Amino acid sequence: MRDLAANNDLLKMIENNDTSFEKMFVAKSSEQPMLRKVDVFDGNQSFINLGELGNYPFDMDDPIFELSSCCRRAAKYRGTRMKDINIKIKSCPICQKSLQFPKNVALCEFCGNFGCADCIYKKFPFPHKESKSAERESGDICMVCEWKMFLHQATSEIVSNIQKREDQLSTLESEIEVGQDKRTVELEQLTTIEDRLTEVKQAEEEKKERQENKVEN
Repeated sequence: MRDLAANNDLLKMIENNDTSFEKMFVAKSSEQPMLRKVDVFDGNQSFINLGELGNYPFDMDDPIFELSSCCRRAAKYRGTRMKDINIKIKSCPICQKSLQFPKNVALCEFCGNFGCADCIYKKFPFPHKESKSAERESGDICMVCEWKMFLHQATSEIVSNIQKREDQLSTLESEIEVGQDKRTVELEQLTTIEDRLTEVKQAEEEKKERQENKVEN
């Protein structure tokens, strides 16, 4: 729930064109040169601009960020030779280069899309493990999914930092509230003591006045 709240806060920052998000992203980009190519966010964080490769949707809830092995779409082709796969794709969806099936065709195991071997040529570790004891698997990844992975990592760190600051603020507010409650209790106790002293003083004055009246009589 906290992660969801932090993500919502991040989205509000972006939608409201909050410059603090831009500053954080630029700072993170300077730390990771690969992110410098991801140079455009739209107002609703709906796409990333990869220059000549075009614009691609970006969603923090994209299923590729939860993979521990190849996606279902790619899994059905595992163990099958590329020449035995019957698909009707004439050009690479990333660079638009003409595909000569199966000579220069590759499969991204993150999004399950086919493309040319120039756009799908790297191995990348899946974000999660099958189990705690298992080693993390790696799969073939297209350039678009690779950029998404780097951007997700940077954005997740920003969200984590926002959450930490919110937690610190919440702790501080709680401490202030406790201090205020303690102060209120102390003031109430002081008021009670003052009222009691006033009552005692009045009683003593009344007693003294009665004694003086008795002596005069």
